[in-house]
Amino acid sequence: MLALKSLSHELSLHLDRMMMINEMEMQRDFMESEFRVMASTMNEGLVLRDKNLKISYANPAYCKLVGYSKEDLVSSGSGFLGV
Repeated sequence: MLALKSLSHELSLHLDRMMMINEMEMQRDFMESEFRVMASTMNEGLVLRDKNLKISYANPAYCKLVGYSKEDLVSSGSGFLGV
């Protein structure tokens, strides 16, 4: 009987962790969505670079500022294109 209670308790803890992880993932997805909307509509130029300094994202305002398309900036080997 004690083993069954222990197993039930462990299962309950595991389910609680799974629910917490699921909620955190939903919050992360929501925040990413909000960031994407904000970044794509803001008037200021925004560029994100990876650890090798290659451009991974450029918003429309940044593209207008430097005169390159987002695709050109992201696909460039160095990520700089003279900017």
